[in-house]
Amino acid sequence: MNSSITSYMETNVISVELDDSAKKVSEVLDENKLSCVPVLTPDGAIFGVVSATDLVHFDTLYANPKLERAWVVYP
Repeated sequence: MNSSITSYMETNVISVELDDSAKKVSEVLDENKLSCVPVLTPDGAIFGVVSATDLVHFDTLYANPKLERAWVVYP
């Protein structure tokens, strides 16, 4: 097997913004059948990664995922 790693990678990475709501993060994960997504700052730098497991824990702590932002979900 002599395939390079780039042959398996996507060029368009799906991400969310730092100020996106937790609900939006959940929707992005569901719509794209992802288990995690990078969270980007306004200048495009990676702030962190939010996983579906993070969202489960988040749901137990916060009442309204529409109001809480992605950076709050990041553990």
